[in-house]
Amino acid sequence: MENVILFSGKHGEWSFARQIRTPSDDVPVFLSTVNTVVNQRGDFYVSGSFDISGLLEALDEVVRTRNDLDKAVSSATRSRAVQSAVSSIVDTVASEYNLDKKPTAAFKDILKVFSVRYVLAQKVGDFEHVLDVGEKINPLGEGYFFVANTGDWVVVKKQKISERTTPVDLLFYIASVSNTLYSKQLELTEIPAVNGKIKPSRAYELALEVSDGGRNEYIFDAALRRYFAQAGFPIHYGVAYERIRPPKRIKGVKTK
Repeated sequence: MENVILFSGKHGEWSFARQIRTPSDDVPVFLSTVNTVVNQRGDFYVSGSFDISGLLEALDEVVRTRNDLDKAVSSATRSRAVQSAVSSIVDTVASEYNLDKKPTAAFKDILKVFSVRYVLAQKVGDFEHVLDVGEKINPLGEGYFFVANTGDWVVVKKQKISERTTPVDLLFYIASVSNTLYSKQLELTEIPAVNGKIKPSRAYELALEVSDGGRNEYIFDAALRRYFAQAGFPIHYGVAYERIRPPKRIKGVKTK
């Protein structure tokens, strides 16, 4: 399997599988689309696999009481109610799945990303897009499979799903793939740099500016991910991967 980038995901009734042959000018757009799908699966596993009712209640209160985008996004990670809910979930999950220090910290990062994404979605609406790019293919079985074999970029990441697979396994896989996609997407996309730390509202404004008011959806997605990370509020799950590299539970091989 050469000169191809491929993603296949299937879990129960849900599936998404596409590939793109290289070289192609659409590679950055393809990576952005797959990253959107991966991040949305992260949202799905967080909200559907754990008792986060307390966190959602705290986040809904943030959305209701903070009209200012900067205050809302900041409160998504820093309000006492949110922090308390996150700590409670982390303690429960770490105990149930016997997580040691690094995976526990990574799971906390995952909940922070989820919280920022949740509030951002309520405040600005859609901020990531699944674009019609690449060739639709049949899923490669139950589970996830990502491969990039093009030029000097060779990556293979896979996660089977069985009765023994835990939601934490899946989230750590999501974090791993999101990190790879985010890094390569920025490498291939020209996003104007800005100096210093910025506010979430400025990150949103910059993303709109460089993407023709958001009409270039791929550029908007890439810029928003970069600028929000610069603001200190990552909206992609790859941030958690930095805590657990190399992730113990993820099967597969990765080279540069």
